[in-house]
Amino acid sequence: TMVFPMLLMAWIGSRLSRQTGTGFYLLSVVMGISTAFLAFFWGVVNHGYRKQMRKQEEKERNLQYREYLEKMREYLQRCEQENRRILEQRYPPAATFLGGQKGAALVAWDRYYRQPDFLFLRMGVGKMDFQINVKLSGGAKRIVPDKLSQMAVETVREFQVLENVPDGVDFFKVRQLGILGEIGDRKTREILFQLLIQLAACHCYTEVKLVCFYRKEILSHRKLAEGIKWLQHSWSSDGKLRFLAGDEREAARIIPVLQQALEKGAEEEKPVRPWYLVLIFCEELIQGEVLYRYLTDPDEKYPVSTIFIQKRREELPKSCRYYLKVQGEVQELIVYGEEQLGRK
Repeated sequence: TMVFPMLLMAWIGSRLSRQTGTGFYLLSVVMGISTAFLAFFWGVVNHGYRKQMRKQEEKERNLQYREYLEKMREYLQRCEQENRRILEQRYPPAATFLGGQKGAALVAWDRYYRQPDFLFLRMGVGKMDFQINVKLSGGAKRIVPDKLSQMAVETVREFQVLENVPDGVDFFKVRQLGILGEIGDRKTREILFQLLIQLAACHCYTEVKLVCFYRKEILSHRKLAEGIKWLQHSWSSDGKLRFLAGDEREAARIIPVLQQALEKGAEEEKPVRPWYLVLIFCEELIQGEVLYRYLTDPDEKYPVSTIFIQKRREELPKSCRYYLKVQGEVQELIVYGEEQLGRK
């Protein structure tokens, strides 16, 4: 910026030095105008250069962030697939345990009573919270988000929920489950069949006991009880009593033994074994008994989970806050919490 004015001043000075008068003042004016012009010119050039560099840097930053989001999405998709595969392997459908065409039933007994999912039984497929907590690294600083911010938000939303994975009921948390239906209904039988198959295949009979109160005179009740009686889980720990009661006489033999076992389990440290899963198809056999109070205890201090079968929700015990509603091929688990209603 300064070299050109100095050269120009020297050239003009050499030309004007032969003349007299105002040559010196003219020299100063020319030098100032030249300096101002060149300073303005280089300022414009520098401004354009910086603007171009900012655009180039912004373009490069956008490209890098898009690549980062794409790689992150691919990583999360792999995690999704892996988690879904592991869940399907750990909680397969009931048909898997039957052996298919080979005819050999699978007995795993891989659920240990100290595992957190010891009493989790699959009911079907649904959705669950994604195991990886995906969130934005910081709050939005712009009133109107740009495209990159929107892409990041969409990525977070995409991986909040894991779709089409095994889902069911944890009977350690859900101590009382009401199934709205009848034993004679096909869908109700399928639900019970799936639960019983998983129980027989995944849980040792020394750790989980199965109890059933039903009516002998009802054909659908009797057929289900005939299948349950072949399970080792239906016998008492000493092997002297089968926990199946189809009338008042059989119920009178079972109730004292089961009541004593639950009272003993309530005094032990958690987790307790054996755990008792009680199927109640006929409440009249135990209503008014101390055992019924244990089965519907809201404090959940006894080592027992109970499944009630009724046509309407109003017929379930008031302490039952979970019930399964069958709508065609869709099952809906409804939870009545203290403050809100939950569905899945």
